[in-house]
Parts: sequence; structure tokens; C-alpha cells
Amino acid sequence: MMRKYNRNHFEDRDRRGGRTDRYDDRYADRYDDRYDDRYGKHYDSRYADDYDSEYDDYDDYDDWDDFDGPGETARGGYEGSRGGYDADRFDDTDRFLTADMYDSFEDYDRDVVRRRRKREESRAEKEQDRKPARKRSRKRRFVILALEILLLLVIGAGVFVVSKWHKIDKNPIDALVNEDIDEDTLAAMSGYTTFALFGVDARDIKHTDKGVHGDVVMICSINNETGGIRLASIYRDTLVTQNTDNDLGKLTTTYFRGGAENAVNMLNRNFDLTIEDYITGNWRAVATAINDLGGVDVEITDEMLSYKNQINGYISETVNSTGMQTTQITHTGLQHVDGIQAVAYCRIRYKSGDDVGRTRRQREVLKQMFELAKKADVLTLNKILDDCLPMIQTSLTEKEILQLVKLLPKLHMEEDGSEAFPKEKERRSLTYHKGAVQVPAPLITVTEHLHEFLYQSQSYTPSPMVKRISTLLDSVEPD
Repeated sequence: MMRKYNRNHFEDRDRRGGRTDRYDDRYADRYDDRYDDRYGKHYDSRYADDYDSEYDDYDDYDDWDDFDGPGETARGGYEGSRGGYDADRFDDTDRFLTADMYDSFEDYDRDVVRRRRKREESRAEKEQDRKPARKRSRKRRFVILALEILLLLVIGAGVFVVSKWHKIDKNPIDALVNEDIDEDTLAAMSGYTTFALFGVDARDIKHTDKGVHGDVVMICSINNETGGIRLASIYRDTLVTQNTDNDLGKLTTTYFRGGAENAVNMLNRNFDLTIEDYITGNWRAVATAINDLGGVDVEITDEMLSYKNQINGYISETVNSTGMQTTQITHTGLQHVDGIQAVAYCRIRYKSGDDVGRTRRQREVLKQMFELAKKADVLTLNKILDDCLPMIQTSLTEKEILQLVKLLPKLHMEEDGSEAFPKEKERRSLTYHKGAVQVPAPLITVTEHLHEFLYQSQSYTPSPMVKRISTLLDSVEPD
């Protein structure tokens, strides 16, 4: 049972802090007034200073935004009070803890201290919980800022490219797409942007409708989500159907006979593709871009120099066709070469891996150019665009170019993103109409592996057209 205490009860007991043992009547009125104004009928003069100082310590609990309601025990303002409140002095029923609730003031003080310690521990725990939230908030703000900067860069790149758009030779085509392609195959291709890349031996890019050979024939696929780039070379001597099933010929002659449109339709027809656009560049454009990027590193083998000195033969031929100047290569090994020398390195066909080695070297140089361009400064990129765009022809529209610009921050060459087709075990080498050709064996398998490579999908099903062409090619006999 709780006992109540008054001043007389403590007159003969020890006092804290060296205070006198007896009650002084001279101060009675002041003590009574302060007690009546603040605490009610049970008051002890010894604790007047303590009450005032401790109450003042909690004036900071006037944070109404953090108050959750009556009974708040850690932070926040107490309802109906503007001066703040001491959470340690309330019990679970929201009653103010006063001395009359305890057997002694020592018990009362111990309980206050215990509650204060508990409140401080609670405050520390909440503060600790807030730290990760603050870090996440700062990190979120940083990410948002980075995205905003990235968006501005992409928009700037788009405006920059569009400002150069008038320099390029635009040539729309009427691409024919096989309408019998399986739905699962179409679904696998839908997440990619696919177009053809052609390298021709024309000196003037504006006269490439026909009469020039497609020395380089590549299919480029870009993953619209990741920005991953894959390049598939098709050997120039691959035997394919041209305009009809019975019109067989080398892949390189397709461009010669009908320009880029004929070459794109050939790729769609023979490999179940849905290509609608292309980019064509001549050797001068490639050589100029390499010079602007500062050159590339290539491995010159003994065969390239010893067999008819073919590397220097191609250097002389490229100088004549482009009007650009360079020097002859005199030694083997890894060396840094300029644009004309690099183009000659890409054109070597005899020995040195024949057409297989030639397409591998083309992809190797193209990959180096891509990596160098990613690291180049704005002035270098501006020079490349000014120098090379007049030597490039494309069917891509301004809108399609801007779609590609949006992917710029994500664009990258896949680690295994370079391959040539048909693979060694999927082709027959023979002489056809007095020319050496590579016959897909069978075309169905070649096309299946091509789709797996370009679109990372196992869902390809050959169309009736590809099945028909595959049967036709299987029947081809050497001369």
C-alpha cells in the first residue's frame, strides 16, 4: 500500500546535497506557492530545484510532428502541453509519477533514472534505424541526378547526330520479308534491332546501286534491353539464291547485281530474317575513321608478306581506289597501323586463313574501332562524323537513328558477339560455274545456328522457303 509523504515526515531524516535537517518557516510561503502552482498538494522543499531543472531539461519535447498520441514515451509533444513533457515521469496509464506513489524518494528517483535510461536507449535505437534510411535517401537522390545527367547527354547526342544528318546519303529501300516465318521465331527477333552492314569497293558512295561488289556482308543485331551488339559475317563466296529459287550465285554478286536492296532481300530470303534497313560504307570511309581514331593494332604474319607480298599489294590497290596515302609494311609482328594499312589487312584473302581469316580480321578491326570510339572525346567524334558521313549510305530514317542514339549509353560488344557463317562443318567447298563457292550443308542448320547466335534463342523453326532452298543447295554438284 502506498503511503503519502509531506514536509514534516522528512524533517528528522538525512537530507541530500548537504541541505539542512530542519524545515525553515521563512520559506514556507514560497515553497507552498511554487508547489501549488506546479505539482499539487504533495510537495517536498528539498526537491524544488530538482523539479525545476529537470522539467526545463525536457522543453525540447515540443516536436508536435513526431507525436503519435497520448502515452508517447520517447519523442514528441504531449497533448494539451506547449512546454513539453518528461516521458520518464509517466506510467503506463499516463499518470504523472509523483513522490506520493512511492515508499520513498529514493525509489522514486531510481524509477525516474531507469525510465530515462530506457528512453535514451530507445532514442539511440531509433537514431540508428534512421541512418540507413538517410543513406538510402542520399543514394536515391544521387541515382536520380545521374539519370537526369544521362538523359541530357542522350538528348544532346541526338541533337548532335541530327545536326549532321544532312551529310549522309539516304537511300530508302523496299525490303521483302518472308511472310511464312514461324511466330515463335518472330517473337524471339522482336526484342532486337537488326540491320545489314555492307562494305563496298566503290570510290563514290553515291554510285553503289549496282556494279560494285559487297566485299563485307555482316548482320548486326542489337539487344534493345541490354544494348549488347552481335556481328555475324556471311562469307562472300557462300552460294545462295538470288531473286528466285533457281537463280543461284555467290553472295557477293548480289550487291553487284542489284545494290543494297537486292542484298537485303537475299539475306531475308535465305536466312529467315526480317531486315528492313542497311548501312553501306566504302573503304575510304573505313580508312578515314581509323585515321581519325589514331590507328589500330594488328598482327602481320609472315604469310601476308611472303605470299606474293599481298599485304602491300592490297595497300597499293586501296591507295589507288581511295586517293589516300600511306607507306608499305616491311616487317612482321604486332604493329600499330593507319587506316589504309588496316583496310589492306582486312582485304587479304589468299592464304592467311582465306575467306575465314578475312572475315575474322574484319570483325577484329571493327571491334577495335568501336572500343576506340567509345573512349574518344567530343572533338574526335565530331571529326569522324564530318569526315565519314558523306561516304556512308543508309536506309535508316532520322527517327530510327534517334532510337539508336537512345541506346548509346548501353551499347557494347558482347564477349562472344562475333562469328562467321556457315561454320566449317556446315559448308561444302566446290567449284560452281567456274568459281570457288561455299555451299551451306544444310542451309537449315546454318540458319538455325545463325538465329541462335543473333537472338540468343532456341525457338527457331525453319520456314517452308528455307526448307525449299536448303533442299536445292543440297543437290548442287561441282562442275
